[in-house]
Amino acid sequence: MKPVIVKLDGGICFQMYMYLVGQHFALLGHDVSYDLSWYSSDGKDWDGKYERQFELTSLFPNLPLSVASCDAQNDCLVVDNLYQLDEKEYNELFHKYFSEETMTKHVPSLQKTETIVNCAVHVRRGDLTDRETERYKVVPIDYF
Repeated sequence: MKPVIVKLDGGICFQMYMYLVGQHFALLGHDVSYDLSWYSSDGKDWDGKYERQFELTSLFPNLPLSVASCDAQNDCLVVDNLYQLDEKEYNELFHKYFSEETMTKHVPSLQKTETIVNCAVHVRRGDLTDRETERYKVVPIDYF
């Protein structure tokens, strides 16, 4: 099967999502690697104010991730940020890699605690507020 290179960009949540896209292709039998070049060539959010860092393997140090070489892209299927997993695929892959049951495998510091209390907050810094599209909807204040 043709190797797959998944192009990563954006913040930690999108890095997690695109990691799952890569794992989807791995389950189909492809060799998967991840292109991190965006972080060194651009690395800014949409309004150019904040620099994004590749944080996935810092937060999940035991997560298997192969970094793609730039010259390998000609021989590979390249998957960018427009690829959409269906809900069932996403839920299965998320549970496999990022659920409470599997977090201790990927985050060694969690193995030291007896109780895991999950709390997630995703705060936007405003870079999407003036770019509402069909894909990115701004949540109204009454949502909170």
